[in-house]
Amino acid sequence: MAQLRFRNLDVSPDDPVEQWGVEGLLAAVDRGSLMHWRRISAAVEADPNGVVAEDLAEALDLAEDAGVVAGLRRMLEQAQQCR
Repeated sequence: MAQLRFRNLDVSPDDPVEQWGVEGLLAAVDRGSLMHWRRISAAVEADPNGVVAEDLAEALDLAEDAGVVAGLRRMLEQAQQCR
């Protein structure tokens, strides 16, 4: 499996998810793996209405992987409903 790389960003996938921004989240949604999606989920669950959740909502509107989008959108909505 190819390792996730961010292009044209000053952060790497090893940095905290909170630093990825919309572009990093978009790359992780479309080209990442379960490991990356779990990190995104953990960040959203820690702060369901925070910056990562807002950036993720925008990234999901732009992402191409329909299956990952559906799963992450469901997680985002559930996290926001619980708080």
